Parts: sequence; C-alpha cells; structure tokens
Amino acid sequence: MAEDMGEAPMPRLFYPIFLDLSDRPVLVVGGGAVAERKVCTLVLHGARPQVVAPAVTARIEELAGAGDLSWEARAYARGDCAGALLVFAATDDRDVNRLVADEARSCGCLLNVADDPDACDALVPSSFTRGTLQVAVSTGGASPTLARRIREEQQRSYGPEYGEYVTLLGAVRRLACARIDEVGTRRDVIARSCDGSLLERIRAGEVLDCERVFSELVSDVRAMQERDNRNESGKDER
Repeated sequence: MAEDMGEAPMPRLFYPIFLDLSDRPVLVVGGGAVAERKVCTLVLHGARPQVVAPAVTARIEELAGAGDLSWEARAYARGDCAGALLVFAATDDRDVNRLVADEARSCGCLLNVADDPDACDALVPSSFTRGTLQVAVSTGGASPTLARRIREEQQRSYGPEYGEYVTLLGAVRRLACARIDEVGTRRDVIARSCDGSLLERIRAGEVLDCERVFSELVSDVRAMQERDNRNESGKDER
C-alpha cells in the first residue's frame, strides 16, 4: 500500500505584476553567482540595486565601477532592509538568508530568497523581451526547469520582429486615442492593427511608417463600416 502522504497543502497563487524599479530602493544581500544573476537582471530593467556582501563576482564589481549599482563590501547587518521596496536574500548561507528574510518581512519589504520559494513573497519568473514586449513564465516555484522550457518555446515563437511590431502597435494606439472620438471606430482600428497583417509585412522586410499605417487602418475600418451599413439597409428594404 502506498504511504499516506496526508492532505496536500493548498498551493499559493502569486499575483502577476510588472514593476518599474527605476529610482526605487532594491537590496541584494550576497555577491556570488546567484546574486550576480539577480543583479544583472535588475540593472537590465532599470534598477540601481544596493549590494551588501564582503566579496562579489567580477561582473558585480564591474557594474559597481560603472555606477550601475552600489556595493558595500561588508557582511549583512540588521537594519540593511529598512526602506527597501524589494529585497533579495542571495547568499550561500541559509542562516544569513533567514536573518535577511526575517528583517525584510518585519519591514514590509517584498522578499525573494534564493532557492527557497516557500520563503518568498516575490518570485522572479523565467522571462525574455522583444523590445517592450515581455513574456514571463512562472510555476510558483514548483519547477523552474519547466518554466525555463516553456520560456524557451515561447522565445522561438516570438522572434525579434515582435520588438518592432509592438512599437508600431503602441504608436497606432496612441494616434487612435488622440484622433478618433468615436469609441467603436477607435476600438476597431486598434483591433485591426493586431490582426497579424502588419507583423507579416515587417517579416517581409517592409519599413512601416506609423502615420501611413494609421491612415490605412482608418480607411479599412471606415470601408468595413460603410459596407456593413449598406448590408443592413438592404435587409431593411427587403
């Protein structure tokens, strides 16, 4: 007979959110390879983290020298978490990570503890970017390997052309919101811009001007509306 494992605990559901960390206090405790991965991702996304560690990798030291982060070459001390929005406990010492976690919770900081998802209230998903398009995958810490594999599959599906595509879509949307008062027409223009035809033109090597594309979309939607109106009029006459 299989051993009774008892009732499985209810899984936690993490709230998916993207944060603007520019000019926000972020603390990374640790200076090894794990901390380096955290730091590099933070810097890439506009943060300027504070690193506390007696020693750091060459890459972290290089980033500190370039002014992309601040590094205090010492061990963690209670009080380091004060004022931080987000704290990463990323040392190779579980006792130190636990102390950092305890203080972060007492200060109300969002907390990520390396290799300990049960201790986290903020998880870093497996992600990639295409311009302003960001795709992130998480299993809630259950299987980072699966999250990475799904992310790799999505990376193959969403190529670099999506960076240009999303930029164009944003420009079209801004023009539609600024120039089209009628809500239905505005919605239809924005929806039509996302139907994939512009993406295919980008893939074919066409250089697209947002003003010209916007005019084309408005013309197409107006023509479709007129056709629908004629069809409705024909039904009424019958």
